[in-house]
Amino acid sequence: MIAESTKGKMTTVQAAERLGVDHSTVSRWTLVGCNGVALRGRKIGGRWFYTEEDLAAFLDACNQRTDGEARR
Repeated sequence: MIAESTKGKMTTVQAAERLGVDHSTVSRWTLVGCNGVALRGRKIGGRWFYTEEDLAAFLDACNQRTDGEARR
């Protein structure tokens, strides 16, 4: 059952590799956020999983927030 629900999703380590950061950074972004924006993921069987869409939405929101704050 868990294998089917995680199909097409990345683990924390895989998401970290995709983003070029340490896995602890992905965990922190999920729990605490970055510039007020949290990385959305899904907890399945006690582990966090992410989609490409989760990563893209987080990067877009985090970058927009940073750009907006820089202009003030």
